[in-house]
Amino acid sequence: MTETWLTANDVAVKVECTPPGCKMIDCLQAGRNGGGTALVYRSGLAVSEIITGEKPSFEFAEYIVSDNSSKFRLIVVYRPPYSDTHPVTISMFLDNFADYLDSIILCPDPLLIAGDFNIHVDIHDHNDSVRFMDLLVSMGLVQHVNTPTGQRGHILDLIITREVDSLVHTPPISDCFLSDHCTGLCNLSLLKPSLTVREISYQKLKAIRLEAFKDDLGLSDLCRNTQS
Repeated sequence: MTETWLTANDVAVKVECTPPGCKMIDCLQAGRNGGGTALVYRSGLAVSEIITGEKPSFEFAEYIVSDNSSKFRLIVVYRPPYSDTHPVTISMFLDNFADYLDSIILCPDPLLIAGDFNIHVDIHDHNDSVRFMDLLVSMGLVQHVNTPTGQRGHILDLIITREVDSLVHTPPISDCFLSDHCTGLCNLSLLKPSLTVREISYQKLKAIRLEAFKDDLGLSDLCRNTQS
């Protein structure tokens, strides 16, 4: 999830946003309104946070996601658009992002980069889009989202992997609009984590013999040790 707007005081909101059987790790944005990223994942997965932080032009959070049979490195990115409160150009972002990719591109695990980049990659002749896509190609990366993710019909939210990693199994689809951006869904080439099995002991209250229960209580410290 990107641009969560969560703060340290939003504990109840985090609980409400986390589905049953899942957990949430959030990376708060300090110093300005908006921003913030979060990862919601099934409890059966093992997720370890590597690093979270902010470059001059974007926020990021890195995780290792694994189960018993496989693992991959997940990077959640949020790039705020240019504004009076965030006067950072696309050129600065491309420089920052190129340096960041240099630091992660050779990681040994399959790599998945996802998030809101606020670049209209569907406009193929737009200078910003061309420069961004050229950067991905030069790094051996491929962008998988081909359906609009913003309310105005542009592709802003991306799913990026290395060309050599067969990680995305089905083409991403744009789902429901929970805000001015919609959710993007795809299947990954990973085994589904097994359900957690727990043993629970319980008492069948309707099977209790009341007279025997009364006798047991009468012989217990609850009734015999009246001083305490």
